[in-house]
Amino acid sequence: MQNTDLKKMQSFTPNDLMRTEEFTPNYLEELDISKDDIDGLIEIALDMDLELTNATDEKTRYIPCHALQTLGQLETLKPFDAILERMDFFADDDYYIGAVSYYLRRVGRNRTDKLLEYFLDQNNDNGNRLSILEVLEKFMEEGSEFNQKLEDTLLIYLKRDDELDDLMNALAIFDLIDLSGAKHIELIREVFAKKPVDIFYDGDLEDIEIRLGLREKRSKPREKNFLQKIVEKYELEESFQPLLSIPNSEPKIGRNDPCPCGSGKKYKKCCLNK
Repeated sequence: MQNTDLKKMQSFTPNDLMRTEEFTPNYLEELDISKDDIDGLIEIALDMDLELTNATDEKTRYIPCHALQTLGQLETLKPFDAILERMDFFADDDYYIGAVSYYLRRVGRNRTDKLLEYFLDQNNDNGNRLSILEVLEKFMEEGSEFNQKLEDTLLIYLKRDDELDDLMNALAIFDLIDLSGAKHIELIREVFAKKPVDIFYDGDLEDIEIRLGLREKRSKPREKNFLQKIVEKYELEESFQPLLSIPNSEPKIGRNDPCPCGSGKKYKKCCLNK
């Protein structure tokens, strides 16, 4: 990339990152980029000095993120291994990991074995493993060979006694049910009994059993989710009550769905944790 291209990329801001596909800039059109620019973009995307804000211009910090997303739109696998290897170095940077996830969603279908391996590796950061699992679920297709590989991987993960991340456990259960219905319900019950599972993600065990047709109604009141507990504890302003005190019987907003506030960002990157 030429210096002029770097400057032009600075016109994109953090607000252009971590958005749903609909709201992600079309870098190829807006920057007039082609496959001839791939090597330059890779150099930018992997430049740790830029990412760690050693540059004086704050906007420069986000250029690697935009370069990553541009590489995704170019659908090149050339930097795949290097990007995956550096994820843990940037584990605390939501913008960078969000851009990595965007790139992997665009190209990862051809490297799913590598992504499955990353997810199972307990040496990797749990937040990154969760991001990889969210990428993998985008590649599900009914009856595909990948579906069976993902199911086998989730079974290995859920049978581990030392996997104690509540969000990752919830997503693994959610994806396993999507893949195999009630086939592994005994394992799912065991996970709920022995390990933490985030119930805001897809409900508690009784919610799951009702949805699978294994019970007709609840035997006990549903535990309040963390948003309802926050409302009670801190008595949030009245204007936020309709959003934060949604009854448990209402349809859930998916973590990867567009945020209902209209920002264009994913719910998990916007109002989920507010």
